[in-house]
Amino acid sequence: MTKTLRLIEAKTSGYILKKSAQTAHTSSANALYVLQKVTSIFNIARSAIANNVQKRLTHTRPYDSNVSMKRDMASGSVSSRNRPERTEIARK
Repeated sequence: MTKTLRLIEAKTSGYILKKSAQTAHTSSANALYVLQKVTSIFNIARSAIANNVQKRLTHTRPYDSNVSMKRDMASGSVSSRNRPERTEIARK
């Protein structure tokens, strides 16, 4: 009788271990799938941001304050930073 009980117990524990291993494998496979999808989404977002930055860099000229200052002086309007009234008010 004890041999039979041991055999049943061994088969039961073996079955439980097998099911646990299958569940663990399924869980890790699902986690890996989710991780791959998340990585894919981040890669797409990163490349989209890089493309946007590249477009902005190639389609805009760098700001040159000397050019705008010369343009203001040529048109007769001096920028507000250099107006004498502003500096006098700031001194008071």
